[in-house]
Formats: sequence, structure tokens, C-alpha cells
Amino acid sequence: MSQTIKVFSNLLVSNPLKYGFVRHMCLGKDLTISTSTSGPDFLLQNLKNAPSPKNVLKIVNEHYKIMNSKHIMQALRSLFDLQKYGRQLKSVIWSITDMEPNEIFEPLMNKAMNNLIVHIDNINYTDMESTLSRLVYKYSRRYPYFYNEIFVDTCANYIIDHNLGFKHAVYTLRKLGRIAHINKYLLDYTSKLALEDPTCIINADSSDIYSIAIATSLTDYKPIHWDNLKDLIVKKKNLAAEDRKEIIWIRFAASLCLLDIYKIDVITRALIPEYLNALFKKGFMSDFENYFAIWQSIKLNRPEFSDILPSKYEPENLIDKLKEIADFPLESSLQKGMGGEQYVISNLVSRKGHQIDHAVLFRKGGYPVALGREFKFIEDIEIPPENELLLILVLQPIHYTINSKTIREAISTSIKTLEVDGYSVVTINLEVWESLSEFEKNTLSHASYKK
Repeated sequence: MSQTIKVFSNLLVSNPLKYGFVRHMCLGKDLTISTSTSGPDFLLQNLKNAPSPKNVLKIVNEHYKIMNSKHIMQALRSLFDLQKYGRQLKSVIWSITDMEPNEIFEPLMNKAMNNLIVHIDNINYTDMESTLSRLVYKYSRRYPYFYNEIFVDTCANYIIDHNLGFKHAVYTLRKLGRIAHINKYLLDYTSKLALEDPTCIINADSSDIYSIAIATSLTDYKPIHWDNLKDLIVKKKNLAAEDRKEIIWIRFAASLCLLDIYKIDVITRALIPEYLNALFKKGFMSDFENYFAIWQSIKLNRPEFSDILPSKYEPENLIDKLKEIADFPLESSLQKGMGGEQYVISNLVSRKGHQIDHAVLFRKGGYPVALGREFKFIEDIEIPPENELLLILVLQPIHYTINSKTIREAISTSIKTLEVDGYSVVTINLEVWESLSEFEKNTLSHASYKK
């Protein structure tokens, strides 16, 4: 099937007629020119009777100029009929992942993945793992069609159903962690294996523990026998001694801290000033999030370890490096709900590394208070006795797991640090908010914050 996409690729860079064929193959739109010669009837029969995918592709490549919608649909039907078994179906997916991402391939990808799900037991582990890896590494928010929730869960279930063991399980967990996909059954399976055979963890390398930590720290869900698994990880020595290119040390340390596992060697390696400086220069939000997760977890749960936090990189000193919130979709409705723009402050930060969309100060009785000036840090807002500062956080899809839409543990920990400091926090799911009518938004804004 890789030849199919090579043909697609050739068509994409050739004349408009060829491009029309590609778009129709992928989108089902008749963009080609039909002819009235006897060729199309003969062509249709050849496509129906083609004995192999190679023959289908040969016919398409030779006759694309006279193909119409009927021929194109038959070509697709023949390809999938001939490649109905897993080992052949996966080649469709592999070929698309070899191409530059393009939304015209989405319908073809969806069909290939849905068919492969049905025939997943017809492929071996190597093909399944390679297919999952290709999709995970190509996925992005811009090209979401590389992600198929059911397919990812099917791969996780494949590991469990075939009882492939600890190494295959943690390797798959690492891939799921990369796209923030949680599969509780695979976590339970891995934890059960560690209970039955503790040497799985005792003899595990650092990348195995890294994979488990990332997957388990995605949400507040803890697998069965978690106390046993956690104890084995706590006792594990020299986790930071190995140089593994697959380990992102700042994420490893953050994941362990979120699990209430404070491995000093891993944290120390993640907080080396030169390493942090190189990370922060790149400006990736995920690196700042991981650093703040370490900092906030230690301050919140293990203040005795505060001395290992580098003073040069206090969150207050890093906050200006974060990408500013550019849009405030709740602002207008909040202002209407509170009674005026003077009651709502937007675009705030904290000295502990939080970005806050909005804040409203309430006096006793639940009435909003006009603050009269702009603030940058929430800590600078004076809160009189019996008054309360409400912080409103707008959570975007990246703040949730991709499949269960559960708030990620790093975000939950960030919220807890605000609550411990005495603030009330309300979170708003942006996708849910945007689905509301204007009347519902205004009503909710008024009702939700009225004390």
C-alpha cells in the first residue's frame, strides 16, 4: 500500500487533473473529468477484478486521466477489499505517516485505522508497535487525524490480551504518555506484573521507570497494587545514573514529584542550572510546566527539600518568559455578570508560576468589589477581612487527557497550591464554554460567582 501513497505523492506535485484524483480518493469529491469513450466501462471491470493491490495501483497510475467518481470509488473499494487483513492494512497507515501531513488524507486514514482495529489480531506485536509509534510521533493539534482513541486503546488491550509482559507494557505506556492518553487497564496490568514479580522493577532500567511515572502521573488515577509499585520505585537506586536519550529529565522529575516520589538524584539532575538554562531558552511551555510542577510539589508537600530548588530560577523570575494568554473568551460575559468591567481583573500571574485568566474580589454577602487599578501578581491584591478573592482559570484541551478529558495531575497540583494559599478557584472548560449560547454564558457568569 506504500505504493498507493507514492502514487498520491506523484499526483500531488503534477497537473491539476492528477490532483483532482487525489482529492477524490481521499474526500470522495468528483473533481475529475469524465469521458464518454468505451474505456471507463472496461476500466471499471478491471478495477473490480484486479487480483492484487499492485494491479489496482497500476491501473490507477495508467488511467487516472479518464477516471471519474465511479472508478475512484471502485479503486478504493478494491484496495480495502484486497487489503482486508491486518498486515496489509497497516501499510496504508505507514504510507500516510511517511507523507507530509495533509488533511486530505484524513478519510483514508480513518478508514484504514477502523479496519485495522477489527483485524488487529492478524498482525504481530512488531507491526502493531510500529504502527502506534508512527501515529504517536506524527500527531499534533494541527493534524489530529493521526490520533484514534479506539485504536490506541486497542493497542493497549493487545498487550494485555496477549500477555506480552512488563517490557512491552511499559514501552506502550511511554507512547501513551507522549500524547496524554490514559489507559487504566494497561496501568493495572503493569502494576499487577510488578506485584507478581518485583524483579520487574528491581531490574528495570531508568527508561522503564520513566515510562511508568509519566503514564501514572497523567491523572489522579492510581493502578491496583499502587502502594506496592510505589514502594518498589521509591527503593530503586541510581535512576539518574543512566544516560538515556528517551528520558526528558525535567519531565521525569516532575512526574515522580506528582506521584509523591521524591528521588533526589533525578530531581538534582533535572535542576542542573546549565540544563535548565538550555531548556528555558527554547521556550517550550511544557518545560516550564514541568519545572513549576517540581517547584510547587516540593513547596506544597516536601518543604524540607526546598534547598535543592535553584534560587536563580524562582517562578517569579520565569513568569515573563511564558507565552502570554492571548484571548479571554469569558471576559465579556463575566463583566456583564458581575455588573461592570471594573469588577473583573484579567491576565494575572502568581509568584509561584500560575497564569490566571480572571479574578474577582467579593465582600461579605457575595457582592463584587471594584479594585480600581490593574495588577500583575495576585499576591499584590489586598484582601480585606471577610473578603474573598475568586480566581477563574480557563482550561483548554491541552490541560486535559486527550481521551478521558480528565484534568491532568500537573494542573490539579497547580490549583491545589492556589487553594492552600487561601484563594477560591473555579475552572472553566473552554470547549464546554464555547458550546453555550450567549444567554447561557451570561446567566452562568452571574450565577456561578454569586456568593
